[in-house]
Amino acid sequence: MPSSSTEYGQGEREGEELPHGMSRRQYVKYFGAGGLAAGLSSVAGCLGGNESVTGDGGDGSGGSGDDGQKNIANPRDDTAFEGTTLRWTTDNSAGPLYSMFGPKISEESGVSFNEGKVLPPDNYYSSLNSQFIGGEVPYDIVLLVPLYLGDFQSRDLFEPLDKYLNNYQGMQEYLDSIIGPYKEFYMNYNGDTVALPIDGDIHNLFYRPSYFEDQQHKQQYQSEYGQELRVPKTWPEFNQVAKYFTENTENGVYGTQVFGARPWNFGWFMDRAASRGVIYFDENMEPQINSEDGVRALEHMVESAKYAPPNTAQLGIEETINQWQQGNVVMSPWWIDLSEFTARGDFAATGDQGSAAIPGWEQDDGSIRRNAMILYNRLFAIPASLPEEKKRAAFYAIMRLSHPDISMFATADPYTGLDPFLEEHYTDEAARQYTKPNPLRETGEGFPKNPPIFGSFEQARQHLDAGQTNMENGFPQPNWPGASQYVEDFAIHVQRAVAGQETPKQALDNVAEKWRTTVDELGRESQTQAYQQFIEKAREFGYVE
Repeated sequence: MPSSSTEYGQGEREGEELPHGMSRRQYVKYFGAGGLAAGLSSVAGCLGGNESVTGDGGDGSGGSGDDGQKNIANPRDDTAFEGTTLRWTTDNSAGPLYSMFGPKISEESGVSFNEGKVLPPDNYYSSLNSQFIGGEVPYDIVLLVPLYLGDFQSRDLFEPLDKYLNNYQGMQEYLDSIIGPYKEFYMNYNGDTVALPIDGDIHNLFYRPSYFEDQQHKQQYQSEYGQELRVPKTWPEFNQVAKYFTENTENGVYGTQVFGARPWNFGWFMDRAASRGVIYFDENMEPQINSEDGVRALEHMVESAKYAPPNTAQLGIEETINQWQQGNVVMSPWWIDLSEFTARGDFAATGDQGSAAIPGWEQDDGSIRRNAMILYNRLFAIPASLPEEKKRAAFYAIMRLSHPDISMFATADPYTGLDPFLEEHYTDEAARQYTKPNPLRETGEGFPKNPPIFGSFEQARQHLDAGQTNMENGFPQPNWPGASQYVEDFAIHVQRAVAGQETPKQALDNVAEKWRTTVDELGRESQTQAYQQFIEKAREFGYVE
């Protein structure tokens, strides 16, 4: 999920000190020199991670294999990493990754990390883009959001990574374990691997089980609607249940909430629209979002806002997290990590939250078509302008953060804000990790506690099962050159519709008109070619017909 002003990060915002940063000195204070490295090595061995990637025949000696490929667990034979300090940037919701895991990578390779820079969340793209335009980029590792992939890589700003992947054993196994949509839509550009994932976002439907299990609610709902009260499977049922709880609960509890803030509100519309068969453009780059099905989907989203807290058109990351934590809503379509935030404290929703598939629309044959947005996501990329020695060191660092040796625990830690992106992250072993503290760390500034996310394996397994189902029925965000402009216009009018300033049809017609202009401004031929590559991939995954 994207940035929240209350999320934890390391380093500093532009113009201000972040209170949750953690320097190397602070790390030593909390953990002691080398403390985390020992823990990582022992746990990674239990996972089998080192066995699968070493180049020394698996004996752990740290040498190179006969083919010259490096052992990723201990590449200290590569002296170019010694004395190399990497500069990095991120948004402020990626969590204290460098504080938690940087010492492990330093121990392995000799590379170190600077204090980093957290760019402002509301204009991350423009801040980063202005630095690229200005010439020398002051970072060796850059957080890449896929929405901006085409905008950046159409200028060849990031280094293709395939040649570095080939330097280490076990990389094909690692690549094969990356869940397909992240790889095909967000890591690759024109056949090159240009980024490695650290976060796999997908929308889930979250709900409060206590409300659905309450006997009085079950009886009253049955009486009013002649139906069983259940976690909704279709969007019409979703609004019906949301309406019921809004009208039949006290103390300011609402049936649902709507994410109305720009720019990510379009994803909540596409949850509804894509499952009605709506796509962004047709093969001639004529907008399709203002089709009859698109209008129906936005009408549904506007109706949902009636059963949501006030001012829902302005509610973004921080506000919707707070509404959920405080127990103010019964249901919430949201990024898969919503339930993780309640593990950070004693909130009304703590221990009372379940996950389910995003609702869909019933088809003529009685089946339900659903498409959950694969929205936001995070990857690490390396600027192409760097000297080669920096590129090699930066690649090692991002590969280790992405590799299951570390990411298996990072995605199950409530203070990282990272979500499953590898097949391993959806296994029973991964589910069990959600019920335990992170064994690779103690506590520190930016991660003051080390609680498990769920109280039982069954809760964790349900959470991951929902995410896996939604991924199998997902829908990708725009990623081709110009995507940021399309989404900016998209989000403005979705917000106006939710706020009642435009009708759903007016809003989507206005978006379509803006998009036609943008297609011509960016070049119809090149836009058509880029979009066709996007939509063909979506067809390969069965996301569109």
